[in-house]
Amino acid sequence: MMLVSGFDGFLLKQDTTTIELSEVDAFVHSIPSEFREGYIAKASQFEKDIYTVLNVNLVFDYLEKSDLLTQVAADQSIVENDFKDKIDQNFIDKLGYTVDEFNQILKAFDRKKQYVVGFQHYIYNQIDDAAADELAEEYYKVNRVKYIKPKSMDLSQISFSKEKFSKEKVTEILNYIGTDSKERFTEMAVAHSSDPSVKSNKGELGTYKENLYKGHVGKEIFMIDELGMHSHILQDKENYYLVYINGINPQDTIPFDDVKVELRDSIKQNMADKKFNNIMSSISNKEIEVNIEQLATITERYLDNTINDTQ
Repeated sequence: MMLVSGFDGFLLKQDTTTIELSEVDAFVHSIPSEFREGYIAKASQFEKDIYTVLNVNLVFDYLEKSDLLTQVAADQSIVENDFKDKIDQNFIDKLGYTVDEFNQILKAFDRKKQYVVGFQHYIYNQIDDAAADELAEEYYKVNRVKYIKPKSMDLSQISFSKEKFSKEKVTEILNYIGTDSKERFTEMAVAHSSDPSVKSNKGELGTYKENLYKGHVGKEIFMIDELGMHSHILQDKENYYLVYINGINPQDTIPFDDVKVELRDSIKQNMADKKFNNIMSSISNKEIEVNIEQLATITERYLDNTINDTQ
């Protein structure tokens, strides 16, 4: 960065792109008034924000020089917003603007910001869907393991605390339920389960994926391949378990067509981001000139603002 004094009309300059003081005023005005106080004192944040304004101007100037403004406007909806009803009167009074003057400044800055966002969408829309689909299919094939749906089961379960139930007692309950009596299973779940959730779910756990049911009990459950009442008692250190299998969804692979659009959009977005970042690198690699006198003015200007706000 090169520091330069004695320049009029701009705060920062990079190649032929400048930031005018009024544009920083517009940016600061966009900060909610409750956070504006003391803003200038946050030097690092203020510097980042000034570079944000510079980047907006760099992109807008690039579009103008490249005759892309018309194409972006045709591709995206660029509108002229009016800010008269949103202007902070105290803010502009301190800076010496009329409502009409500052409204025009806000309109111009908002238009530039719309073009920056619109240009990013424009780049995205210029990427060929067919080319992105080919890349998406390649990605799908290489990363097929990501698209495997694990086995899942619709489960009902009764938990018996070992402090209260012996295995013999649980065996009696298992025999009472029988081979396939869901009604008796629910009856015993409500009567005996140590799981607090039984009051609301009556032992119905819902659907569990194999990779989410942890522990050796889960492993045993997912080895079951028959619907209905499981004929064996399962256990861990604290509990015995009776399990009723309501449904089984075997492991499956999600077809490419089911994820094609999502993958295509992600690939197009990555390509668009890369292209936009490359353009930004190419237009922002020149030395930055800073108008020291203007910078001192802007510091006093906003410090003044915050001091007056607190009086």
